[in-house]
This record gives sequence, structure tokens and C-alpha cells, in this order.
Amino acid sequence: MIIRGKVVFIYDIEVFPNLFILTAKNTESGARRVFEISDRKNDLPQIYVLFKNKHILYGGFNVIHYDNPLVSFLLIHYDELIRLPVWEICKKIKELSDEIVTSKDGQFSSWSRYKYANLFPTLDLLTMLWSSKLRVGLKELQVTMNYHNVEEYSGDFNSFVRNDQIEEVISYCFNDIESTTELLNRCVKDIELRLAIEDEYKIKALNKDGVNLGMEIIKCRYLAETGLTWNDIKDLRSPCDYLCLNDIIFDFIEFKTPILQDLLKDLKEQCINPNDNTFERQFYLGETKHTFGMGGIHSVNVPEIIIPDDDELLGDFDVTLAHWRN
Repeated sequence: MIIRGKVVFIYDIEVFPNLFILTAKNTESGARRVFEISDRKNDLPQIYVLFKNKHILYGGFNVIHYDNPLVSFLLIHYDELIRLPVWEICKKIKELSDEIVTSKDGQFSSWSRYKYANLFPTLDLLTMLWSSKLRVGLKELQVTMNYHNVEEYSGDFNSFVRNDQIEEVISYCFNDIESTTELLNRCVKDIELRLAIEDEYKIKALNKDGVNLGMEIIKCRYLAETGLTWNDIKDLRSPCDYLCLNDIIFDFIEFKTPILQDLLKDLKEQCINPNDNTFERQFYLGETKHTFGMGGIHSVNVPEIIIPDDDELLGDFDVTLAHWRN
């Protein structure tokens, strides 16, 4: 695949105390490459050359939040790292990897230099497809896509890898790369939409999910209408301490079901604190109990144990992932 004149390379990284593996696939030619830092070889110079190539768009799954910072670390400190023995290079990479993995959401100040380095163009399918609250792991996605081989690494990422085990790690990496390539091929329309948005609104849209795209477009339209700049509005906050729901519920909304009619009447009488996540209303539709609150409407299910018969298949379906099934 070529985007904006750049060939998409899908890449993936695995980190161990004594081993760093980076695998990459050219989605146009299908050529695959392995880059390794271990006691048997040091491909740091080749990694440096790869990510300095201006004709490549570096894609993957969750690369913005994990793989990119690690590569940025290698590029920024290349002159220092290239002089070190491989065991020390691997040690420094593992320390940063652990720091990233254990960081809580929004708490990455210690490695923000690498997260926001922006040293090479990126396509992150995870951030493009799902907002932060709906994101899933690659293995779960492989199942949802009906991918032919869902593989989890059987070893311990905190243990040293023997030389005779390295090929297993490489195979595991390439399985992730191939499934990510499959996902990329299913996202052609999503990518085309974002490229069209970039052309129309002159914003970076490729790595934004639908929610963030909408917010970015609204911001652009607002700035265009008001003549303000982003610096004029970036620190503004809503002065609304209380929100009267009757002011924001459209007049055309109505229900035929008495229970929902009563709920709508009740809501129109409420003035709530927008930051109060405890606001909730519960009601029944038939025998199913529902809760309505700041996060939306959900059914309240009573926990139960379901044991399928021998001729039955027990499955679970998530509507947020339905689009990626065959």
C-alpha cells in the first residue's frame, strides 16, 4: 500500500532483557526483514538507516504508544548507544520498555520526549479505528477478524532468551505483522476518508479515531467562523456548573412506551452537574433492567453460568468490533 507517495511498512517490536527484535514488512513488495540486537549480532545501524528513509510510512498496531517511542529512543541516542556493548543496549531498551508498559494512562512525562519526538511518519491502526475507551489488543482483534492463526508468545518477556529460542520470537513477531497487514487491507475506506478530511480541512487525520476527528473538524470550523486562533481558545473551559437537560433535549424526541415517556419527562426536569458521574436513572423494559447515566444507556444483566451442550457453541460478540469480521 502507498499513502501520500510513501510505501507502508508494517513493523513490530519485541523486547527482552538480552534481546531486541524489530520485524518489518514492505506492504507493496511483500519483502520482510528482521533486525536484531543480541549477543549474536547488532543491527542498530541498519535500524537507524531504515527509520531515516523519507519514502516510508511506518505502520503498525499501537505503535504510537509503544513501538515508536522505543525507535525514537534508538535514533535520538544512536551516537551513544552504538559505542556500548549489546548487553547494555538491550538493558537500556528493556528499562524504557518496562517504563512504558507500566505507565498509567496519561502519566508518561518521564518518556514523553520519545513519545512526542515525531521523527518519522506513522500510521497507527489502533488509534485510527478506536477511541481510547474502546481499544482492544491485537490478539482479541485477530479473533474478531477470524484471522487464521492467533498466536501468543509462550515465553516470559522478563526472562533471558537463549539463542536457540530467537527464531520462535521472530516467528511470533511476523505473525503479528501479517495479521496487522490483513487489518490494514481491510481499512482502505477508513484511510481514504481520513485523507479526504486532511485535504479539505488541512489537519492531520490519519491516526485519529472518529470521535477525535469530529472534535478536530468542529475546532477548525469554529476557528474559521470566529477568526480566532488555537492559542486564543486552547485554555478555555466551559463555565457551565449545571446543565438543565430540557435545554439540550430536542423537541422532536418522543416515545410511545409509557415507561420511556415517564423517563423523558423526568429527565427534562433535571439540572445536573456535567462532572457528576453518579447521576443515574433505572427502568425496566419488559423483564430487562436498564440504567441511564452520564456514560449512556446499558442493560443491567444478572450474572449467570451458561454451559453449552456438546452440539452447541458458546460465543460472545462485541458490536464495537463487528466491522472487522469477515
